[in-house]
Amino acid sequence: MGLFTEPWERVEIELADVIEARSDRVVTSTQARFYGRDGIELPGPTRSGWIWEFREGLLVRLTVFNDLRDALEATGLSE
Repeated sequence: MGLFTEPWERVEIELADVIEARSDRVVTSTQARFYGRDGIELPGPTRSGWIWEFREGLLVRLTVFNDLRDALEATGLSE
């Protein structure tokens, strides 16, 4: 997460919904606000879809999509 948030002074991420895609994956509908180091705030919140992949109870991959529909499609689901 560090590389993702590093350019920003503050990032607020909220999980709006959690959808079980498979036994080893969940999709989250996510909203985020980004605050720049010089007081600049991106208009938002931005919305995205994240795929969380687990193996033996541990997170092994997190894939972020700009759109929830794309994340759902990547796991074989639809909105």
